[in-house]
Amino acid sequence: EAAALERDLAARADAEIADLQADVRQAVSRDNLGEQREALAHTVAAAREESAQARLAEREASELRARLAEEAQRRASVSSEVTWLERQRSEAEALRASLGQRASQAEAQEEETASA
Repeated sequence: EAAALERDLAARADAEIADLQADVRQAVSRDNLGEQREALAHTVAAAREESAQARLAEREASELRARLAEEAQRRASVSSEVTWLERQRSEAEALRASLGQRASQAEAQEEETASA
């Protein structure tokens, strides 16, 4: 009877040890899952931050492109105005030269008329 009792106690002890080992494996597995969840949460947070930064960079790039387009339009307008002003100056110089010739001709005619 003592041997049977000893075997029964040993079997119970082995079963208890197996249950404890299973509990430890589950606890370790839950702990690993917790660590994995935490790492995943950090990864998701970092991805969200990167996405927000990418959206901000795209918005800034879009604003910069708009400003560059406005600047290009302004430069084209200024260039057009400069061309117009240069043409006006050239026409004014031609008119001044023509008026100078007419004035010289008029003076020459006056001198001819005065000497005649």
